[in-house]
Parts: sequence; C-alpha cells; structure tokens
Amino acid sequence: MTEKFDKVFGDHIHQNDGSHLNGGVSSDKWWKKQWIEQCYFYPQELKKDLENIYNLSVDNPKDGINIYIDDEYPNRQGPTVVMTFEDYYKGPKSEEIMEELSKNDPKIYVGGGLNDGHAFKDEIYIIVHSLEEIDIEIIAEKLNEIIE
Repeated sequence: MTEKFDKVFGDHIHQNDGSHLNGGVSSDKWWKKQWIEQCYFYPQELKKDLENIYNLSVDNPKDGINIYIDDEYPNRQGPTVVMTFEDYYKGPKSEEIMEELSKNDPKIYVGGGLNDGHAFKDEIYIIVHSLEEIDIEIIAEKLNEIIE
C-alpha cells in the first residue's frame, strides 16, 4: 500500500494528519477538516459523555475507573480515549467489557486488555478517527450498560 501512495502522491501517510500529501484528491480540504474534527473533537465528546455517565474525571476517579485522552503514546492512532481500571475496581475487567461490546448490534471493537501489548494496565481504549458522531453516544451508552 505504501508503494501505491508513493507512486500516486510521491509520499505516503506517516503518523500525522496526512497534510504532507498533496495532489490528486479534489476534496483535500474537506478531508483535512473531517480528520481534525474526528481526531480532536470526538475524543473530547466521548470523554465528556463517559465522565457524565460515571460522574468522574482523572482528578476524581470513582470506583477505580479513570478516563483520559492519550495523545502522547506513539503507538496510539491519534488522540485516543482510554478507560483504565485500578486493582480495586470491582466491575467487569477489560476482557469482559471488550467481549460484550463485540456482541453489540452494531458491533463495537475497542483495544485493550492486559495482553494487548499497548496497555500499561487493565484498560480499554477507543480510537475515534473512524467513528461517526452518533457512534459516540452508542459507545458511551453500551459501556454504561456493561459497567453498571
């Protein structure tokens, strides 16, 4: 795939918003705006929805759940909503949450689990750049059902 991008555009996508690519796409400005909105607005919206449901934030962890946006870890795909579960958390662990989300209609796939290779602790993470805005509510509501 990288070779195809190089051949058509003279370069390929790196870990950024793709703004270094040019030519051949008539709607570049729209896609750039869409990317920025999805990568920076959607994580904030999802984090806010989850915090409202659980009445918590990083500064006010409740029942061992912490929610934050990770834009620092280089293996994440842009700003990522992360829910971590402390050792004293009494609810379902990440593997069970991931299993239940994948059974949803529509299916919801998130990263996480202790065997993920990217997780620092028991966590799930939600990569939002391919979501539609309505997906944020669906994910937040389903997480609430599972974790309650």
